[in-house]
Amino acid sequence: MRRDRAITLRRLQLAPSRNSDLSNTPEPNLKPPQNLAENEMYLYENGLYFQLLSKGEGDTLRNGDVFTLRYSQSTLDENPIVEDYLTTLDRPYPTEITYGSLTNSCEGWQTAFAAMQRSESRAKVIVPSQIGRNSSVVTPYFYELRIRKIPK
Repeated sequence: MRRDRAITLRRLQLAPSRNSDLSNTPEPNLKPPQNLAENEMYLYENGLYFQLLSKGEGDTLRNGDVFTLRYSQSTLDENPIVEDYLTTLDRPYPTEITYGSLTNSCEGWQTAFAAMQRSESRAKVIVPSQIGRNSSVVTPYFYELRIRKIPK
């Protein structure tokens, strides 16, 4: 594997384990790290895996800010089902999301948006079903997300 494409998994907030076999399994945290490094995969307490691809630009998102979302979604099984909404060819109008609201969103995405923080940021995430868009389905999904803040 090429060194520049290697992804390191960094779990947030280490905690001691009760079982010696699991001593190297740290407990993750929900808060985004202060300095997210690109190409590092982070594991959050709620089970979300997060990798920042691009930090974006501009002001940090605040509750109530509206932004557009382009995304690609796929299942994580042998025959993945892929839905691609990253370009206007697939969906002419992007999904509008309000930061801090679960309307048109889910807990997993909001956790990712909190870590992405800025307009034009991009990330890859794995969202477990219990914090995903359809919590009644047991399938986790892989997403590539791109957000753009709508000016007020």
